Formats: sequence, C-alpha cells, structure tokens
Amino acid sequence: MYFTPPQRKGILFLVLFLGGALLLRVLEWKLHPTSEYDFSAFEKSFQTRLDSLKRIDSLEREAFTVTSVQKSAPKTHTTRVSHPGKLININTASLEELTQLPRIGPRMAQRIIEYRTRSGAFRKKEDIMNVRGIGPKTYQRLESLICVE
Repeated sequence: MYFTPPQRKGILFLVLFLGGALLLRVLEWKLHPTSEYDFSAFEKSFQTRLDSLKRIDSLEREAFTVTSVQKSAPKTHTTRVSHPGKLININTASLEELTQLPRIGPRMAQRIIEYRTRSGAFRKKEDIMNVRGIGPKTYQRLESLICVE
C-alpha cells in the first residue's frame, strides 16, 4: 500500500497519540494500583441496625399482639397492652393504664376519666361507647381487654 505524505503524518500522529495514552494508563496502574474496597465497616453497621430491628420486632410480637375478630374478616391487631391477658378495669384505671389500650391516647383516656367522674362508674363494658370518640369499632377492639368491677 502506498500512502501520501499527509496520510503518513496522520497515521503517525494517531499511532503516537494512542501509544502515549496507553503508556500513561500503564503508568497510572503501576503508580496507583486499584485495591478492593473494604465493606467491613458498612457491613458491621448494617448488621448492628438489623439486629436492633429484629430485637424490637420480637419484643413487639411478644408483648403487644392481641388478636381481635371482626364481623367481616378475622384480622390481627397490634396493641399497646403491656400485660397480655390482664384486663384493665375502666372504673379504676389510671391515665397511664388506659393509654395502653389500642386506639386510646392521652386525650381519649382523659375523656374516659372525665366521663367516669361526671357520670359515675361504668355499669357494663358497653357503657364506654358513651364516651365521645369511642364507637362500635373501637369498642370491638377494647372488649376483650377491659372489664368493669
């Protein structure tokens, strides 16, 4: 093959340019070798967080799960009852005890106490539905957790 002088110059330029780039890359590899990234610190942090979440989940399942049966379909409700199986007497329960019940926060517990003070003791468990904010659905969740003595 025969190349013209400008073509030879162009080919020589490309060969020198690519050769120089390759040489620079080889020098970079020699001077700054790539190393594997150490993920051990990240993995340790991740494992610590995962263990913490598993511990919290197991505690919640142990202490707070109460099964409630509704008319449409059986569902499992997670509640804040600290002592499963122990009924809370709504006539004598303190604010803290009432807030352990599902769907009962501090305001609702205060309403229950005010109703109890104003109207007297609850005669039956269903009377708790007379408290503003407690309807049939909330009562259905509370029914197996409360008592009246």
